[in-house]
Amino acid sequence: MRFGFFGRVCLTILVFVFFVFFSFSVTSSFLIGYGWHDQQRVIQVILLFLVCMLSIFNGCDFLSSQNLFLVLGVVVLGLVSACLSNFPEWALREWVVFLGCFLLALCVAKLCCDYRLDGAFFYLLAVVAVVLSAQFIVSYLAAFITGIQMLHVDVLVSGFSNPRSFGQFQVLVMPVLASLVMKNLSASRIFSFVFLMVLSISWCISYSLGGRGVWVALLVSNFLLFSVARKFWRILGVQAVAASMGGVLFWALFILIPSWIGEKAILHDGLRAGLSARDILWMDAWSMALDNPWFGAGPMHFAALHNDIAAHPHQMILQWLAEWGAPATTLVLILICKGMWSGTHYLRSDKSTETDASLWAAILGALVLAQVDGVFVMPYTQTWLAILVGVAIARWSAGPVFIRGWCLSRVMLAFPCALLLAAILIFDVPQLPFVQQHYLEEHVTGWKPRFWQQGWIPMSIRWRF
Repeated sequence: MRFGFFGRVCLTILVFVFFVFFSFSVTSSFLIGYGWHDQQRVIQVILLFLVCMLSIFNGCDFLSSQNLFLVLGVVVLGLVSACLSNFPEWALREWVVFLGCFLLALCVAKLCCDYRLDGAFFYLLAVVAVVLSAQFIVSYLAAFITGIQMLHVDVLVSGFSNPRSFGQFQVLVMPVLASLVMKNLSASRIFSFVFLMVLSISWCISYSLGGRGVWVALLVSNFLLFSVARKFWRILGVQAVAASMGGVLFWALFILIPSWIGEKAILHDGLRAGLSARDILWMDAWSMALDNPWFGAGPMHFAALHNDIAAHPHQMILQWLAEWGAPATTLVLILICKGMWSGTHYLRSDKSTETDASLWAAILGALVLAQVDGVFVMPYTQTWLAILVGVAIARWSAGPVFIRGWCLSRVMLAFPCALLLAAILIFDVPQLPFVQQHYLEEHVTGWKPRFWQQGWIPMSIRWRF
């Protein structure tokens, strides 16, 4: 199916505009009646809908036949799992978002290949980090200017319904910031200095949030980066300098200054022991996986197992095993291993740059953090991870390849995906605030984000065609 050249260009521009719009959905809450999580989910769904429309008329052929077979296997197994689940409508919501993220990655790969936009995505991600860092500093200063003098980190950090989810974004953006420091060191030292300051503030924020998973993810990704491509040791040096500067800033903002004014900063303890009840979630997910080994209980169906902790297992592999089944999980892990190995091979080549190193570290860091956090659940990190994967596909693959039948397959994937995403926008979004409030009043569960901010399923939302 072909579209006019002018139409394709307009749709491509519209998609990129929504990339930007989505990116800044963490800097300002502008959807009245919707929390941070729901706002980001709504804009994500709109973005994925536009991507599906673009995919119908303007495809991307970057996957080998083997990788395409693996992806289609995951899609089909997920669809079967959703249809066999107790709440198919809710399972399809998550299934279609994962499918949309796959199409988004291919769309980004094509944009990077056709228009050389990989740098634009990096700078866009960095600008978001600049804005969030500035908001953090302004919030800190406002605590003194207004006379409140309340240094509560959950108030100082905005953009996410759960401030700890900020760490997921940091794992993606901090390697990118380090590469931009190096990239601009000779061309524009002012920009290099700005990015270094933002990276240092990001480290300071991570210390205040006490995100142990974030620290481990950054440590592992940077250590492995040095192990596989030692020529990028300068990036590790930048991270070490920024981490030290961030530590000094943290000491000044949350220890020294509060002691001067006789106040105490309220922070999250990063040196605490234990799994924060994750072991309970993991055991529940493992039991669900054992009960449903082939097709899982259905996408999002861990959220149908009510508990007092969370609506997702905080562990990517267990989540997929429990909800999608062992075969789909195996295919996903094969795809991840193939992708990371391709990136590793490219890093060792002469063509690789700091951009590739930071891209590899960001994706690996997200995968590490996903073992203890909901990286594959939260809409903002879901989308940015798909975007970075798309950039990686464009940079690390040999280029577009022709696969017989892929054009038809792409349309068969994108068209129903667009319909389901449209159903979410038409039926879910308008009544969401009222339905969620009614659910909370009836069940008194508190906010446990999953697809929506009130993450338990089912809620009284019906799709009526």
